[in-house]
Amino acid sequence: MSTTTSSLSLPAPASYFPVIDNQYSTRAGLTKLGHDFGNGQQDAHLFQFDNQFSEYRNNKLQVREEALHEHVCAEATSESQLAVAARFILEALCHEHPNYFCLDNMTLNCALTQDKLQLKDDYSLANNVDYKNLFDALALQVQEDICLMQVDGSTSNLIAAHLCAPNHWSARDKLGMDMFALHDSVPEFLKENREPNQLMKGLYNKSQAYVRFAWGITEQPILNQHPNLTTKHPAPSNNKVWMRIERQVISPIPKTKMILFTIRTYFRDCDSLEKQQRFGLISAINSMSDDTLNYKNINKTKILEKLN
Repeated sequence: MSTTTSSLSLPAPASYFPVIDNQYSTRAGLTKLGHDFGNGQQDAHLFQFDNQFSEYRNNKLQVREEALHEHVCAEATSESQLAVAARFILEALCHEHPNYFCLDNMTLNCALTQDKLQLKDDYSLANNVDYKNLFDALALQVQEDICLMQVDGSTSNLIAAHLCAPNHWSARDKLGMDMFALHDSVPEFLKENREPNQLMKGLYNKSQAYVRFAWGITEQPILNQHPNLTTKHPAPSNNKVWMRIERQVISPIPKTKMILFTIRTYFRDCDSLEKQQRFGLISAINSMSDDTLNYKNINKTKILEKLN
């Protein structure tokens, strides 16, 4: 399992500023996948690749080495479902990024990592000891984290997660939960999204991928913020602050009752914000409740001093 990547030219990361109306909100805020947020073709892709790929890849490899079971987990009954989801991911990668992924005679050539994944006719891995399964292998080829939801009647449950850049939550602790339980600790989420299970069921019925964004503020642009993390991070800079932005894509998998949920984390240096964006961000932070500030680990006074 290589930590190096090829020298293929990759674009700069997409840039997002998901503050709406200068207010903080937990509303779903869904937009059809393909809407141009100012990043051209990147916004049309389920999986985005950019010149920070090595950083994301190496973070995933480090996470696997330190605590694989905390970040990569699935319900015991979901192996066949993982195989179906893996094929969906594989087909998306080959369709969106043929320069980076090519399936030739049941061997997936991954140009960015130099991996060659040999597949059986049922799309399971053949004689590969580096990865748990194809779902795991493909998650190591992309910059997004990946979760898998199962729509069952009136509920939607988390049945698998490959979460290497968690923002202060544990995939293993959330495994098996429905949308209510998953967001029970998020202040105001259930107030602003009264039927989250029905929302997921509605997206599944539409057979259309949607994009939403979540954001917070951090003094440390570090991908892995697992609540049980033992690695010591360097002390934060005295004068730097970043927006931690998640691009979340919700993609129903055709002919199944599953939904692929991808999370791509970006860090945007607040020094790079335009004047109106900075004003909007300050206003949005001021609109946060104390519960939200605590949940997002934001020291309001300290952060506003830095932003001002």
